[in-house]
Amino acid sequence: SEERMKGGVELFGLDHPVYKDMAAIEGDILLLQKSWGMVQQWDEMWEGWKMGKFADLQVEAMEEASGRFNKELQKLGREIKSWKTWEATKEKVDQFKKALPLIQDLRNEALRDRHWAQLMDQIGKTFDPKGEDFTLNKVVDLGLPNHGELVATLSNAASKELMVEKAITGLEGTWSAMELDIQKYKNEYYKLRSADDAFAA
Repeated sequence: SEERMKGGVELFGLDHPVYKDMAAIEGDILLLQKSWGMVQQWDEMWEGWKMGKFADLQVEAMEEASGRFNKELQKLGREIKSWKTWEATKEKVDQFKKALPLIQDLRNEALRDRHWAQLMDQIGKTFDPKGEDFTLNKVVDLGLPNHGELVATLSNAASKELMVEKAITGLEGTWSAMELDIQKYKNEYYKLRSADDAFAA
């Protein structure tokens, strides 16, 4: 203890050492343990996410887990914001938060082969978006987080194109099932006897 150290110094006639209050040292050790504990916790979460097949990722659960972790990290940061371990972990979490919209865009079911081909052409790399090896780790290795704006544009275009495709398919189904009452007109042309059904469709 501090008192025993003081007694020993006086007994042997040594100069009194300059040291922090023991309680402060214990506090720093506790913060250090918490800091490295959070590093380990984040690394474990990331390991669990990065190797899973991209199509199977539970994005909402990932978002909730990272959000809870970030709150705890910010709380701890009030006391250790200048520590390198805290800064490094916060950087990882911030990068992950930025990647979440990218993950959603890449998982858009409206994306067709033509959109993937366009993306590969733009980034100059090839990959199989339906392959077993297309994981979150693969997405990072491909550098796709650096092309978030491009991916968002393609995903948005794919969604709009799918809406148009569905509308056309719906019209085709409606018209193919409709029986039109057509009559000859002036022995030269054909016309609808009534356009009510056509307009209703």
